[in-house]
Amino acid sequence: MQKTLGRLAQYTAFRESSCTSHAVPSLPSLHCSRGRTLCPVIKTGTPFLLLTAYTRLVHSFCCLHRGLDERLLTGILNHAAVTSYVQTISKSVHQASAWGWFARHETHCLYDMVKLSACTPSSDARLYHQVALRLLMCMLTGDEFFVYDLLSTTVFSPAALRLSQLETDAISSDVADLRLSDGAAKLSGAALFDLEVPSSRLLRLAADSLPSIRATYMTAAAQLALLAEKSRVLTKSGAPHTVSGFMLRRPLQPVLPNDWPLSPLVDLYHKSLSAEQRGFFVEEVTPAAVHVVSVCLRWLYVLLECWPQLLLFVSPATVYSRLACALLAGPDLFLDATVALHFKAVVWRLCCSATLDFTESIPGIASFPDLYLQVIEQFKAVSFGDALFCCFVLIPLQQQHAVQLRKMLWAEHSEALRSLSVPLNKLPVSVSRFLEPPERDVELLTLYFRALIGRFVRSQSSPLTYLIAVHHVSRFLFGEGETEVMSEAEGRAGVTREAEGRAEVTKEAEGLAEVKRRHETDVAWKILNQLSQLKDKTLVAHLLRYKRPSVVEPLGFELHAEVPQHITTLLQSHGLPSLI
Repeated sequence: MQKTLGRLAQYTAFRESSCTSHAVPSLPSLHCSRGRTLCPVIKTGTPFLLLTAYTRLVHSFCCLHRGLDERLLTGILNHAAVTSYVQTISKSVHQASAWGWFARHETHCLYDMVKLSACTPSSDARLYHQVALRLLMCMLTGDEFFVYDLLSTTVFSPAALRLSQLETDAISSDVADLRLSDGAAKLSGAALFDLEVPSSRLLRLAADSLPSIRATYMTAAAQLALLAEKSRVLTKSGAPHTVSGFMLRRPLQPVLPNDWPLSPLVDLYHKSLSAEQRGFFVEEVTPAAVHVVSVCLRWLYVLLECWPQLLLFVSPATVYSRLACALLAGPDLFLDATVALHFKAVVWRLCCSATLDFTESIPGIASFPDLYLQVIEQFKAVSFGDALFCCFVLIPLQQQHAVQLRKMLWAEHSEALRSLSVPLNKLPVSVSRFLEPPERDVELLTLYFRALIGRFVRSQSSPLTYLIAVHHVSRFLFGEGETEVMSEAEGRAGVTREAEGRAEVTKEAEGLAEVKRRHETDVAWKILNQLSQLKDKTLVAHLLRYKRPSVVEPLGFELHAEVPQHITTLLQSHGLPSLI
């Protein structure tokens, strides 16, 4: 047995499987091999065939006899090789389900280990709890009973969670003594947004509400309970006469999606959408809906804070989309104190820990721009400039994301710009993410300038959008310094020359680049002409004397004491000295 346990890490299916071809064309669904790489679990010398049978036998004995000798359990669970193997599983970034059906030998073995650890006080409860969370994403069709059993008995176990650094020392500060049922519940709007609740406090609140969290997720898993009964009969025996067939629905599909913690939010959104399609518009959110959203946000925050590696299989864009479903499910969900506090914590944690990419495929979302358009329309309709809602809308407007998302707001819904009033020092991300790299889309730059002269954005009421518009328009027209002043054909567009000595491009590419430069020059010339006719000298001064962003300045940016010399020279050379 010692040698068998020592081979666990060598034969685990929680490893990379890069090959995609099948060696057995007649049995493609088995995935027993990928190319020339056989599933490690069923290779010659694998320990899982014996170990799975042994753990299943001991687990069955424990179910029948609670006084079983603990040495039968600790001999396996506390073995150094097993502990090392389980630690590797909890940190693995690979899915065992990628190897297909035969990986079930290992996942079933791990399931039995998790259940045995609950019978052994000396086992590492925190470690096996992480394995339980990991298994939820690996169980395939036919294992519904195991998934349902882990959800109902292990995943939301208060004892395991308190061992996972949720039990913190008493906090002496005033904020730590906050009770969401009284103090925070009376706050709203800016006061609630400015409230800073320590992470330890939010985690303890989540730990205290674990029974409610479990009840919510078990209610959402009602359909799974029906499938779990058939799965139990097939895997645990008991009532074989109730089995009508052995064919599996959707073979080799996971029982739960990777974003299962967010599934109740999606269900709530679909219910709201279904009601609207029947003519029943949601005018007020029910207490039950508020409860579901607050519970999901609490559990999601626990996962993000304590086990972020478990969400490596869920893209940040997917999390953002599911959070959008919560805002779209009702007109005033974000106004609830509990929802707002946890929503803010999740959004801030998400922005700090990951890079969002809205161009990737998001499960269940045909088009992210369409979803974002719904978010903007909801923001216009019900937010009244709520700072938390503002921050959520602003996230896709960062320069790293598609220009299409920015055009949606600045072109189609420019009236919403006035409501984006969140202060620069209260953003979930750095201001620089909205400013760098400089905007090169001429259409969007024109929209920025129109918003400025139309006073859709102002430095007092919408500091971020005003800064974005001033920064990009100023950089487009004048560049950053004297070294960037161009010839007449390029100066007005602010286009920098590429380094000399680069590889030659085709004449077609050169022609397209020349057309683009001329178009930018024409647009820049039109903007300068309109600027010379403006009566708002403050705006003119901001564009001509803009220096750099600064969150400590009242305007949100610094100004040169006077118009820089390179801008003066440029304007004089083009017959616009009146702007200076």
